[in-house]
Amino acid sequence: MQLGCSKALLEKLNISADETIEQPLLYQWSGHLKIVKRKNILVILHDESRFSFALYGLNAKHFANIGPMIIAGMRQSLLDNHIDLKTVNEYMKQIDHISFGKSRSPKATSRLNKAFERLLLFTDFLNTDETHQKILNKKVNHDLVTFSDGTYDYPSQRIITLLENEVHHDVISCRSYDLTCRLELENLSIWRRLIVPSDTTFKQFHMILQESFGWNDAHLYNFTVFNEDADQVLKLISEYEEVSDDEMSHSGGFITYAEYIEISTCLLEGFTTVYNYDYGDDWNIRITVNDSNLMTERLYPVCVMGEGDAPPEDVGGEPGFKSFIRIMNNQEHPEFNDMKTWAMSQHYQSFDIDRINKRIRHLLS
Repeated sequence: MQLGCSKALLEKLNISADETIEQPLLYQWSGHLKIVKRKNILVILHDESRFSFALYGLNAKHFANIGPMIIAGMRQSLLDNHIDLKTVNEYMKQIDHISFGKSRSPKATSRLNKAFERLLLFTDFLNTDETHQKILNKKVNHDLVTFSDGTYDYPSQRIITLLENEVHHDVISCRSYDLTCRLELENLSIWRRLIVPSDTTFKQFHMILQESFGWNDAHLYNFTVFNEDADQVLKLISEYEEVSDDEMSHSGGFITYAEYIEISTCLLEGFTTVYNYDYGDDWNIRITVNDSNLMTERLYPVCVMGEGDAPPEDVGGEPGFKSFIRIMNNQEHPEFNDMKTWAMSQHYQSFDIDRINKRIRHLLS
């Protein structure tokens, strides 16, 4: 395969460009080199779909072996996009080596520049300790792009469509978690059973739980992970919460931000995870892993079962919720009308699995 290269990339490789070779659109890729945070970053772009991946921190040793590195990065990025192994292997058979040519056209150069501009929007997700930027790549490829025909699409979806048109069958294979999420309340059964892709971050999982339990993301939250001995091993917090060095050292476990960690790294068999939302009302949801290796053709979360109406926002914790239930179950209660009006102001709704699934379907896009 011939990679269409920017002038900066060819200069860094210190090579003369090969004569341009015509290739099928499905196999046309381009490369651009820039400096980000004082290190080289190589952006590889699939011309037709705008799907891309980045390799960061490249040095002389990397550039001496850049062809195999690009092939490995391409393969891993397609797998990270939940394209099944068989399809990826068949595709990569056509890319056994890389040659380097000039950018194919001014339009291709413009696409490369725009791809790099999109990447700069997500540099908060750049992992300076890694070469292959899995989370950064995912963010960039889930960003909506305008195509030359005036349509809008996600690069992650566009390349899947192109591959399916080529092989004439579904190419998605997504490892997912089957999770039971139970709100811990005495004498009340409120739970949701969720199927969630394994590369969902804990921040995204927080949003899925918010929609599944009818909350409004109005308060701080955290996830706490305990090992088999019930020792806290990890605490994941929102980006709006600050942690002092003293809290970090006395936390009884490592603390990090939820937006950078995927659920697959923490939701382990034998471990217990508790989601805590609203430090005032103090809601706790215990998360149980039913299956950590469920293969599906969905790239989005789904609620498959559930029971019970979750408490409304700011109801006053468990005592307030039980008082709320008592009043709402008695239309003759003197506070019923006021409580009903207040519940409506809180957007309180009964458990509705169809409504939940409509709301969580696009949370990972």
